[in-house]
Amino acid sequence: MKIEKLIDLRLNMERVIANYVARMSEEYLEDEKGLNVISPATDTYLDGERQIIFIETPALDEESIDLSRRDGMLVFRGVKKAPSRHNRKYLHMERNTGDYLKLVPLEKGEENIADIEHSYKYGVVKITVTYREAA
Repeated sequence: MKIEKLIDLRLNMERVIANYVARMSEEYLEDEKGLNVISPATDTYLDGERQIIFIETPALDEESIDLSRRDGMLVFRGVKKAPSRHNRKYLHMERNTGDYLKLVPLEKGEENIADIEHSYKYGVVKITVTYREAA
C-alpha cells in the first residue's frame, strides 16, 4: 500500500470520527448538520483563581471565535477556512477545514465565574477564566 493511500485513509477516518462527535454534540451545535467538526488539542490548568486554557487552532478565522457556557462546560467554537488557492491547481492538500468545537469542563462551576478573556496568537487560543475568590 502506498503511503498516499494510508494518509488518505487516516484523513477519512478523522473526518468520520469528527462527524460522529458532531452528531453526539448536536445540542451544542444548535441543529447545524453536515458540519466538518474539528476537535482541537487542548491544555488546561489552574493558576490560583484562574483556569487557563490553550486550544491549538491553526488557520482559525479569529473573528469567528465564540465562547459560551453550558451545563458546567465552556463551549469553544471557531471556523477554519480553506487556504486561498491563488489560482493554483492543487494535486493534493491535507488540511481539514470546518468548525472547531471544544467542550472544556469549568473547574469551579459557571456560577463562580467573574470574567472570561481570550487572545489568539500563532495558531493558539488562550482563554483565561477568572473565578471569584472563595469566601
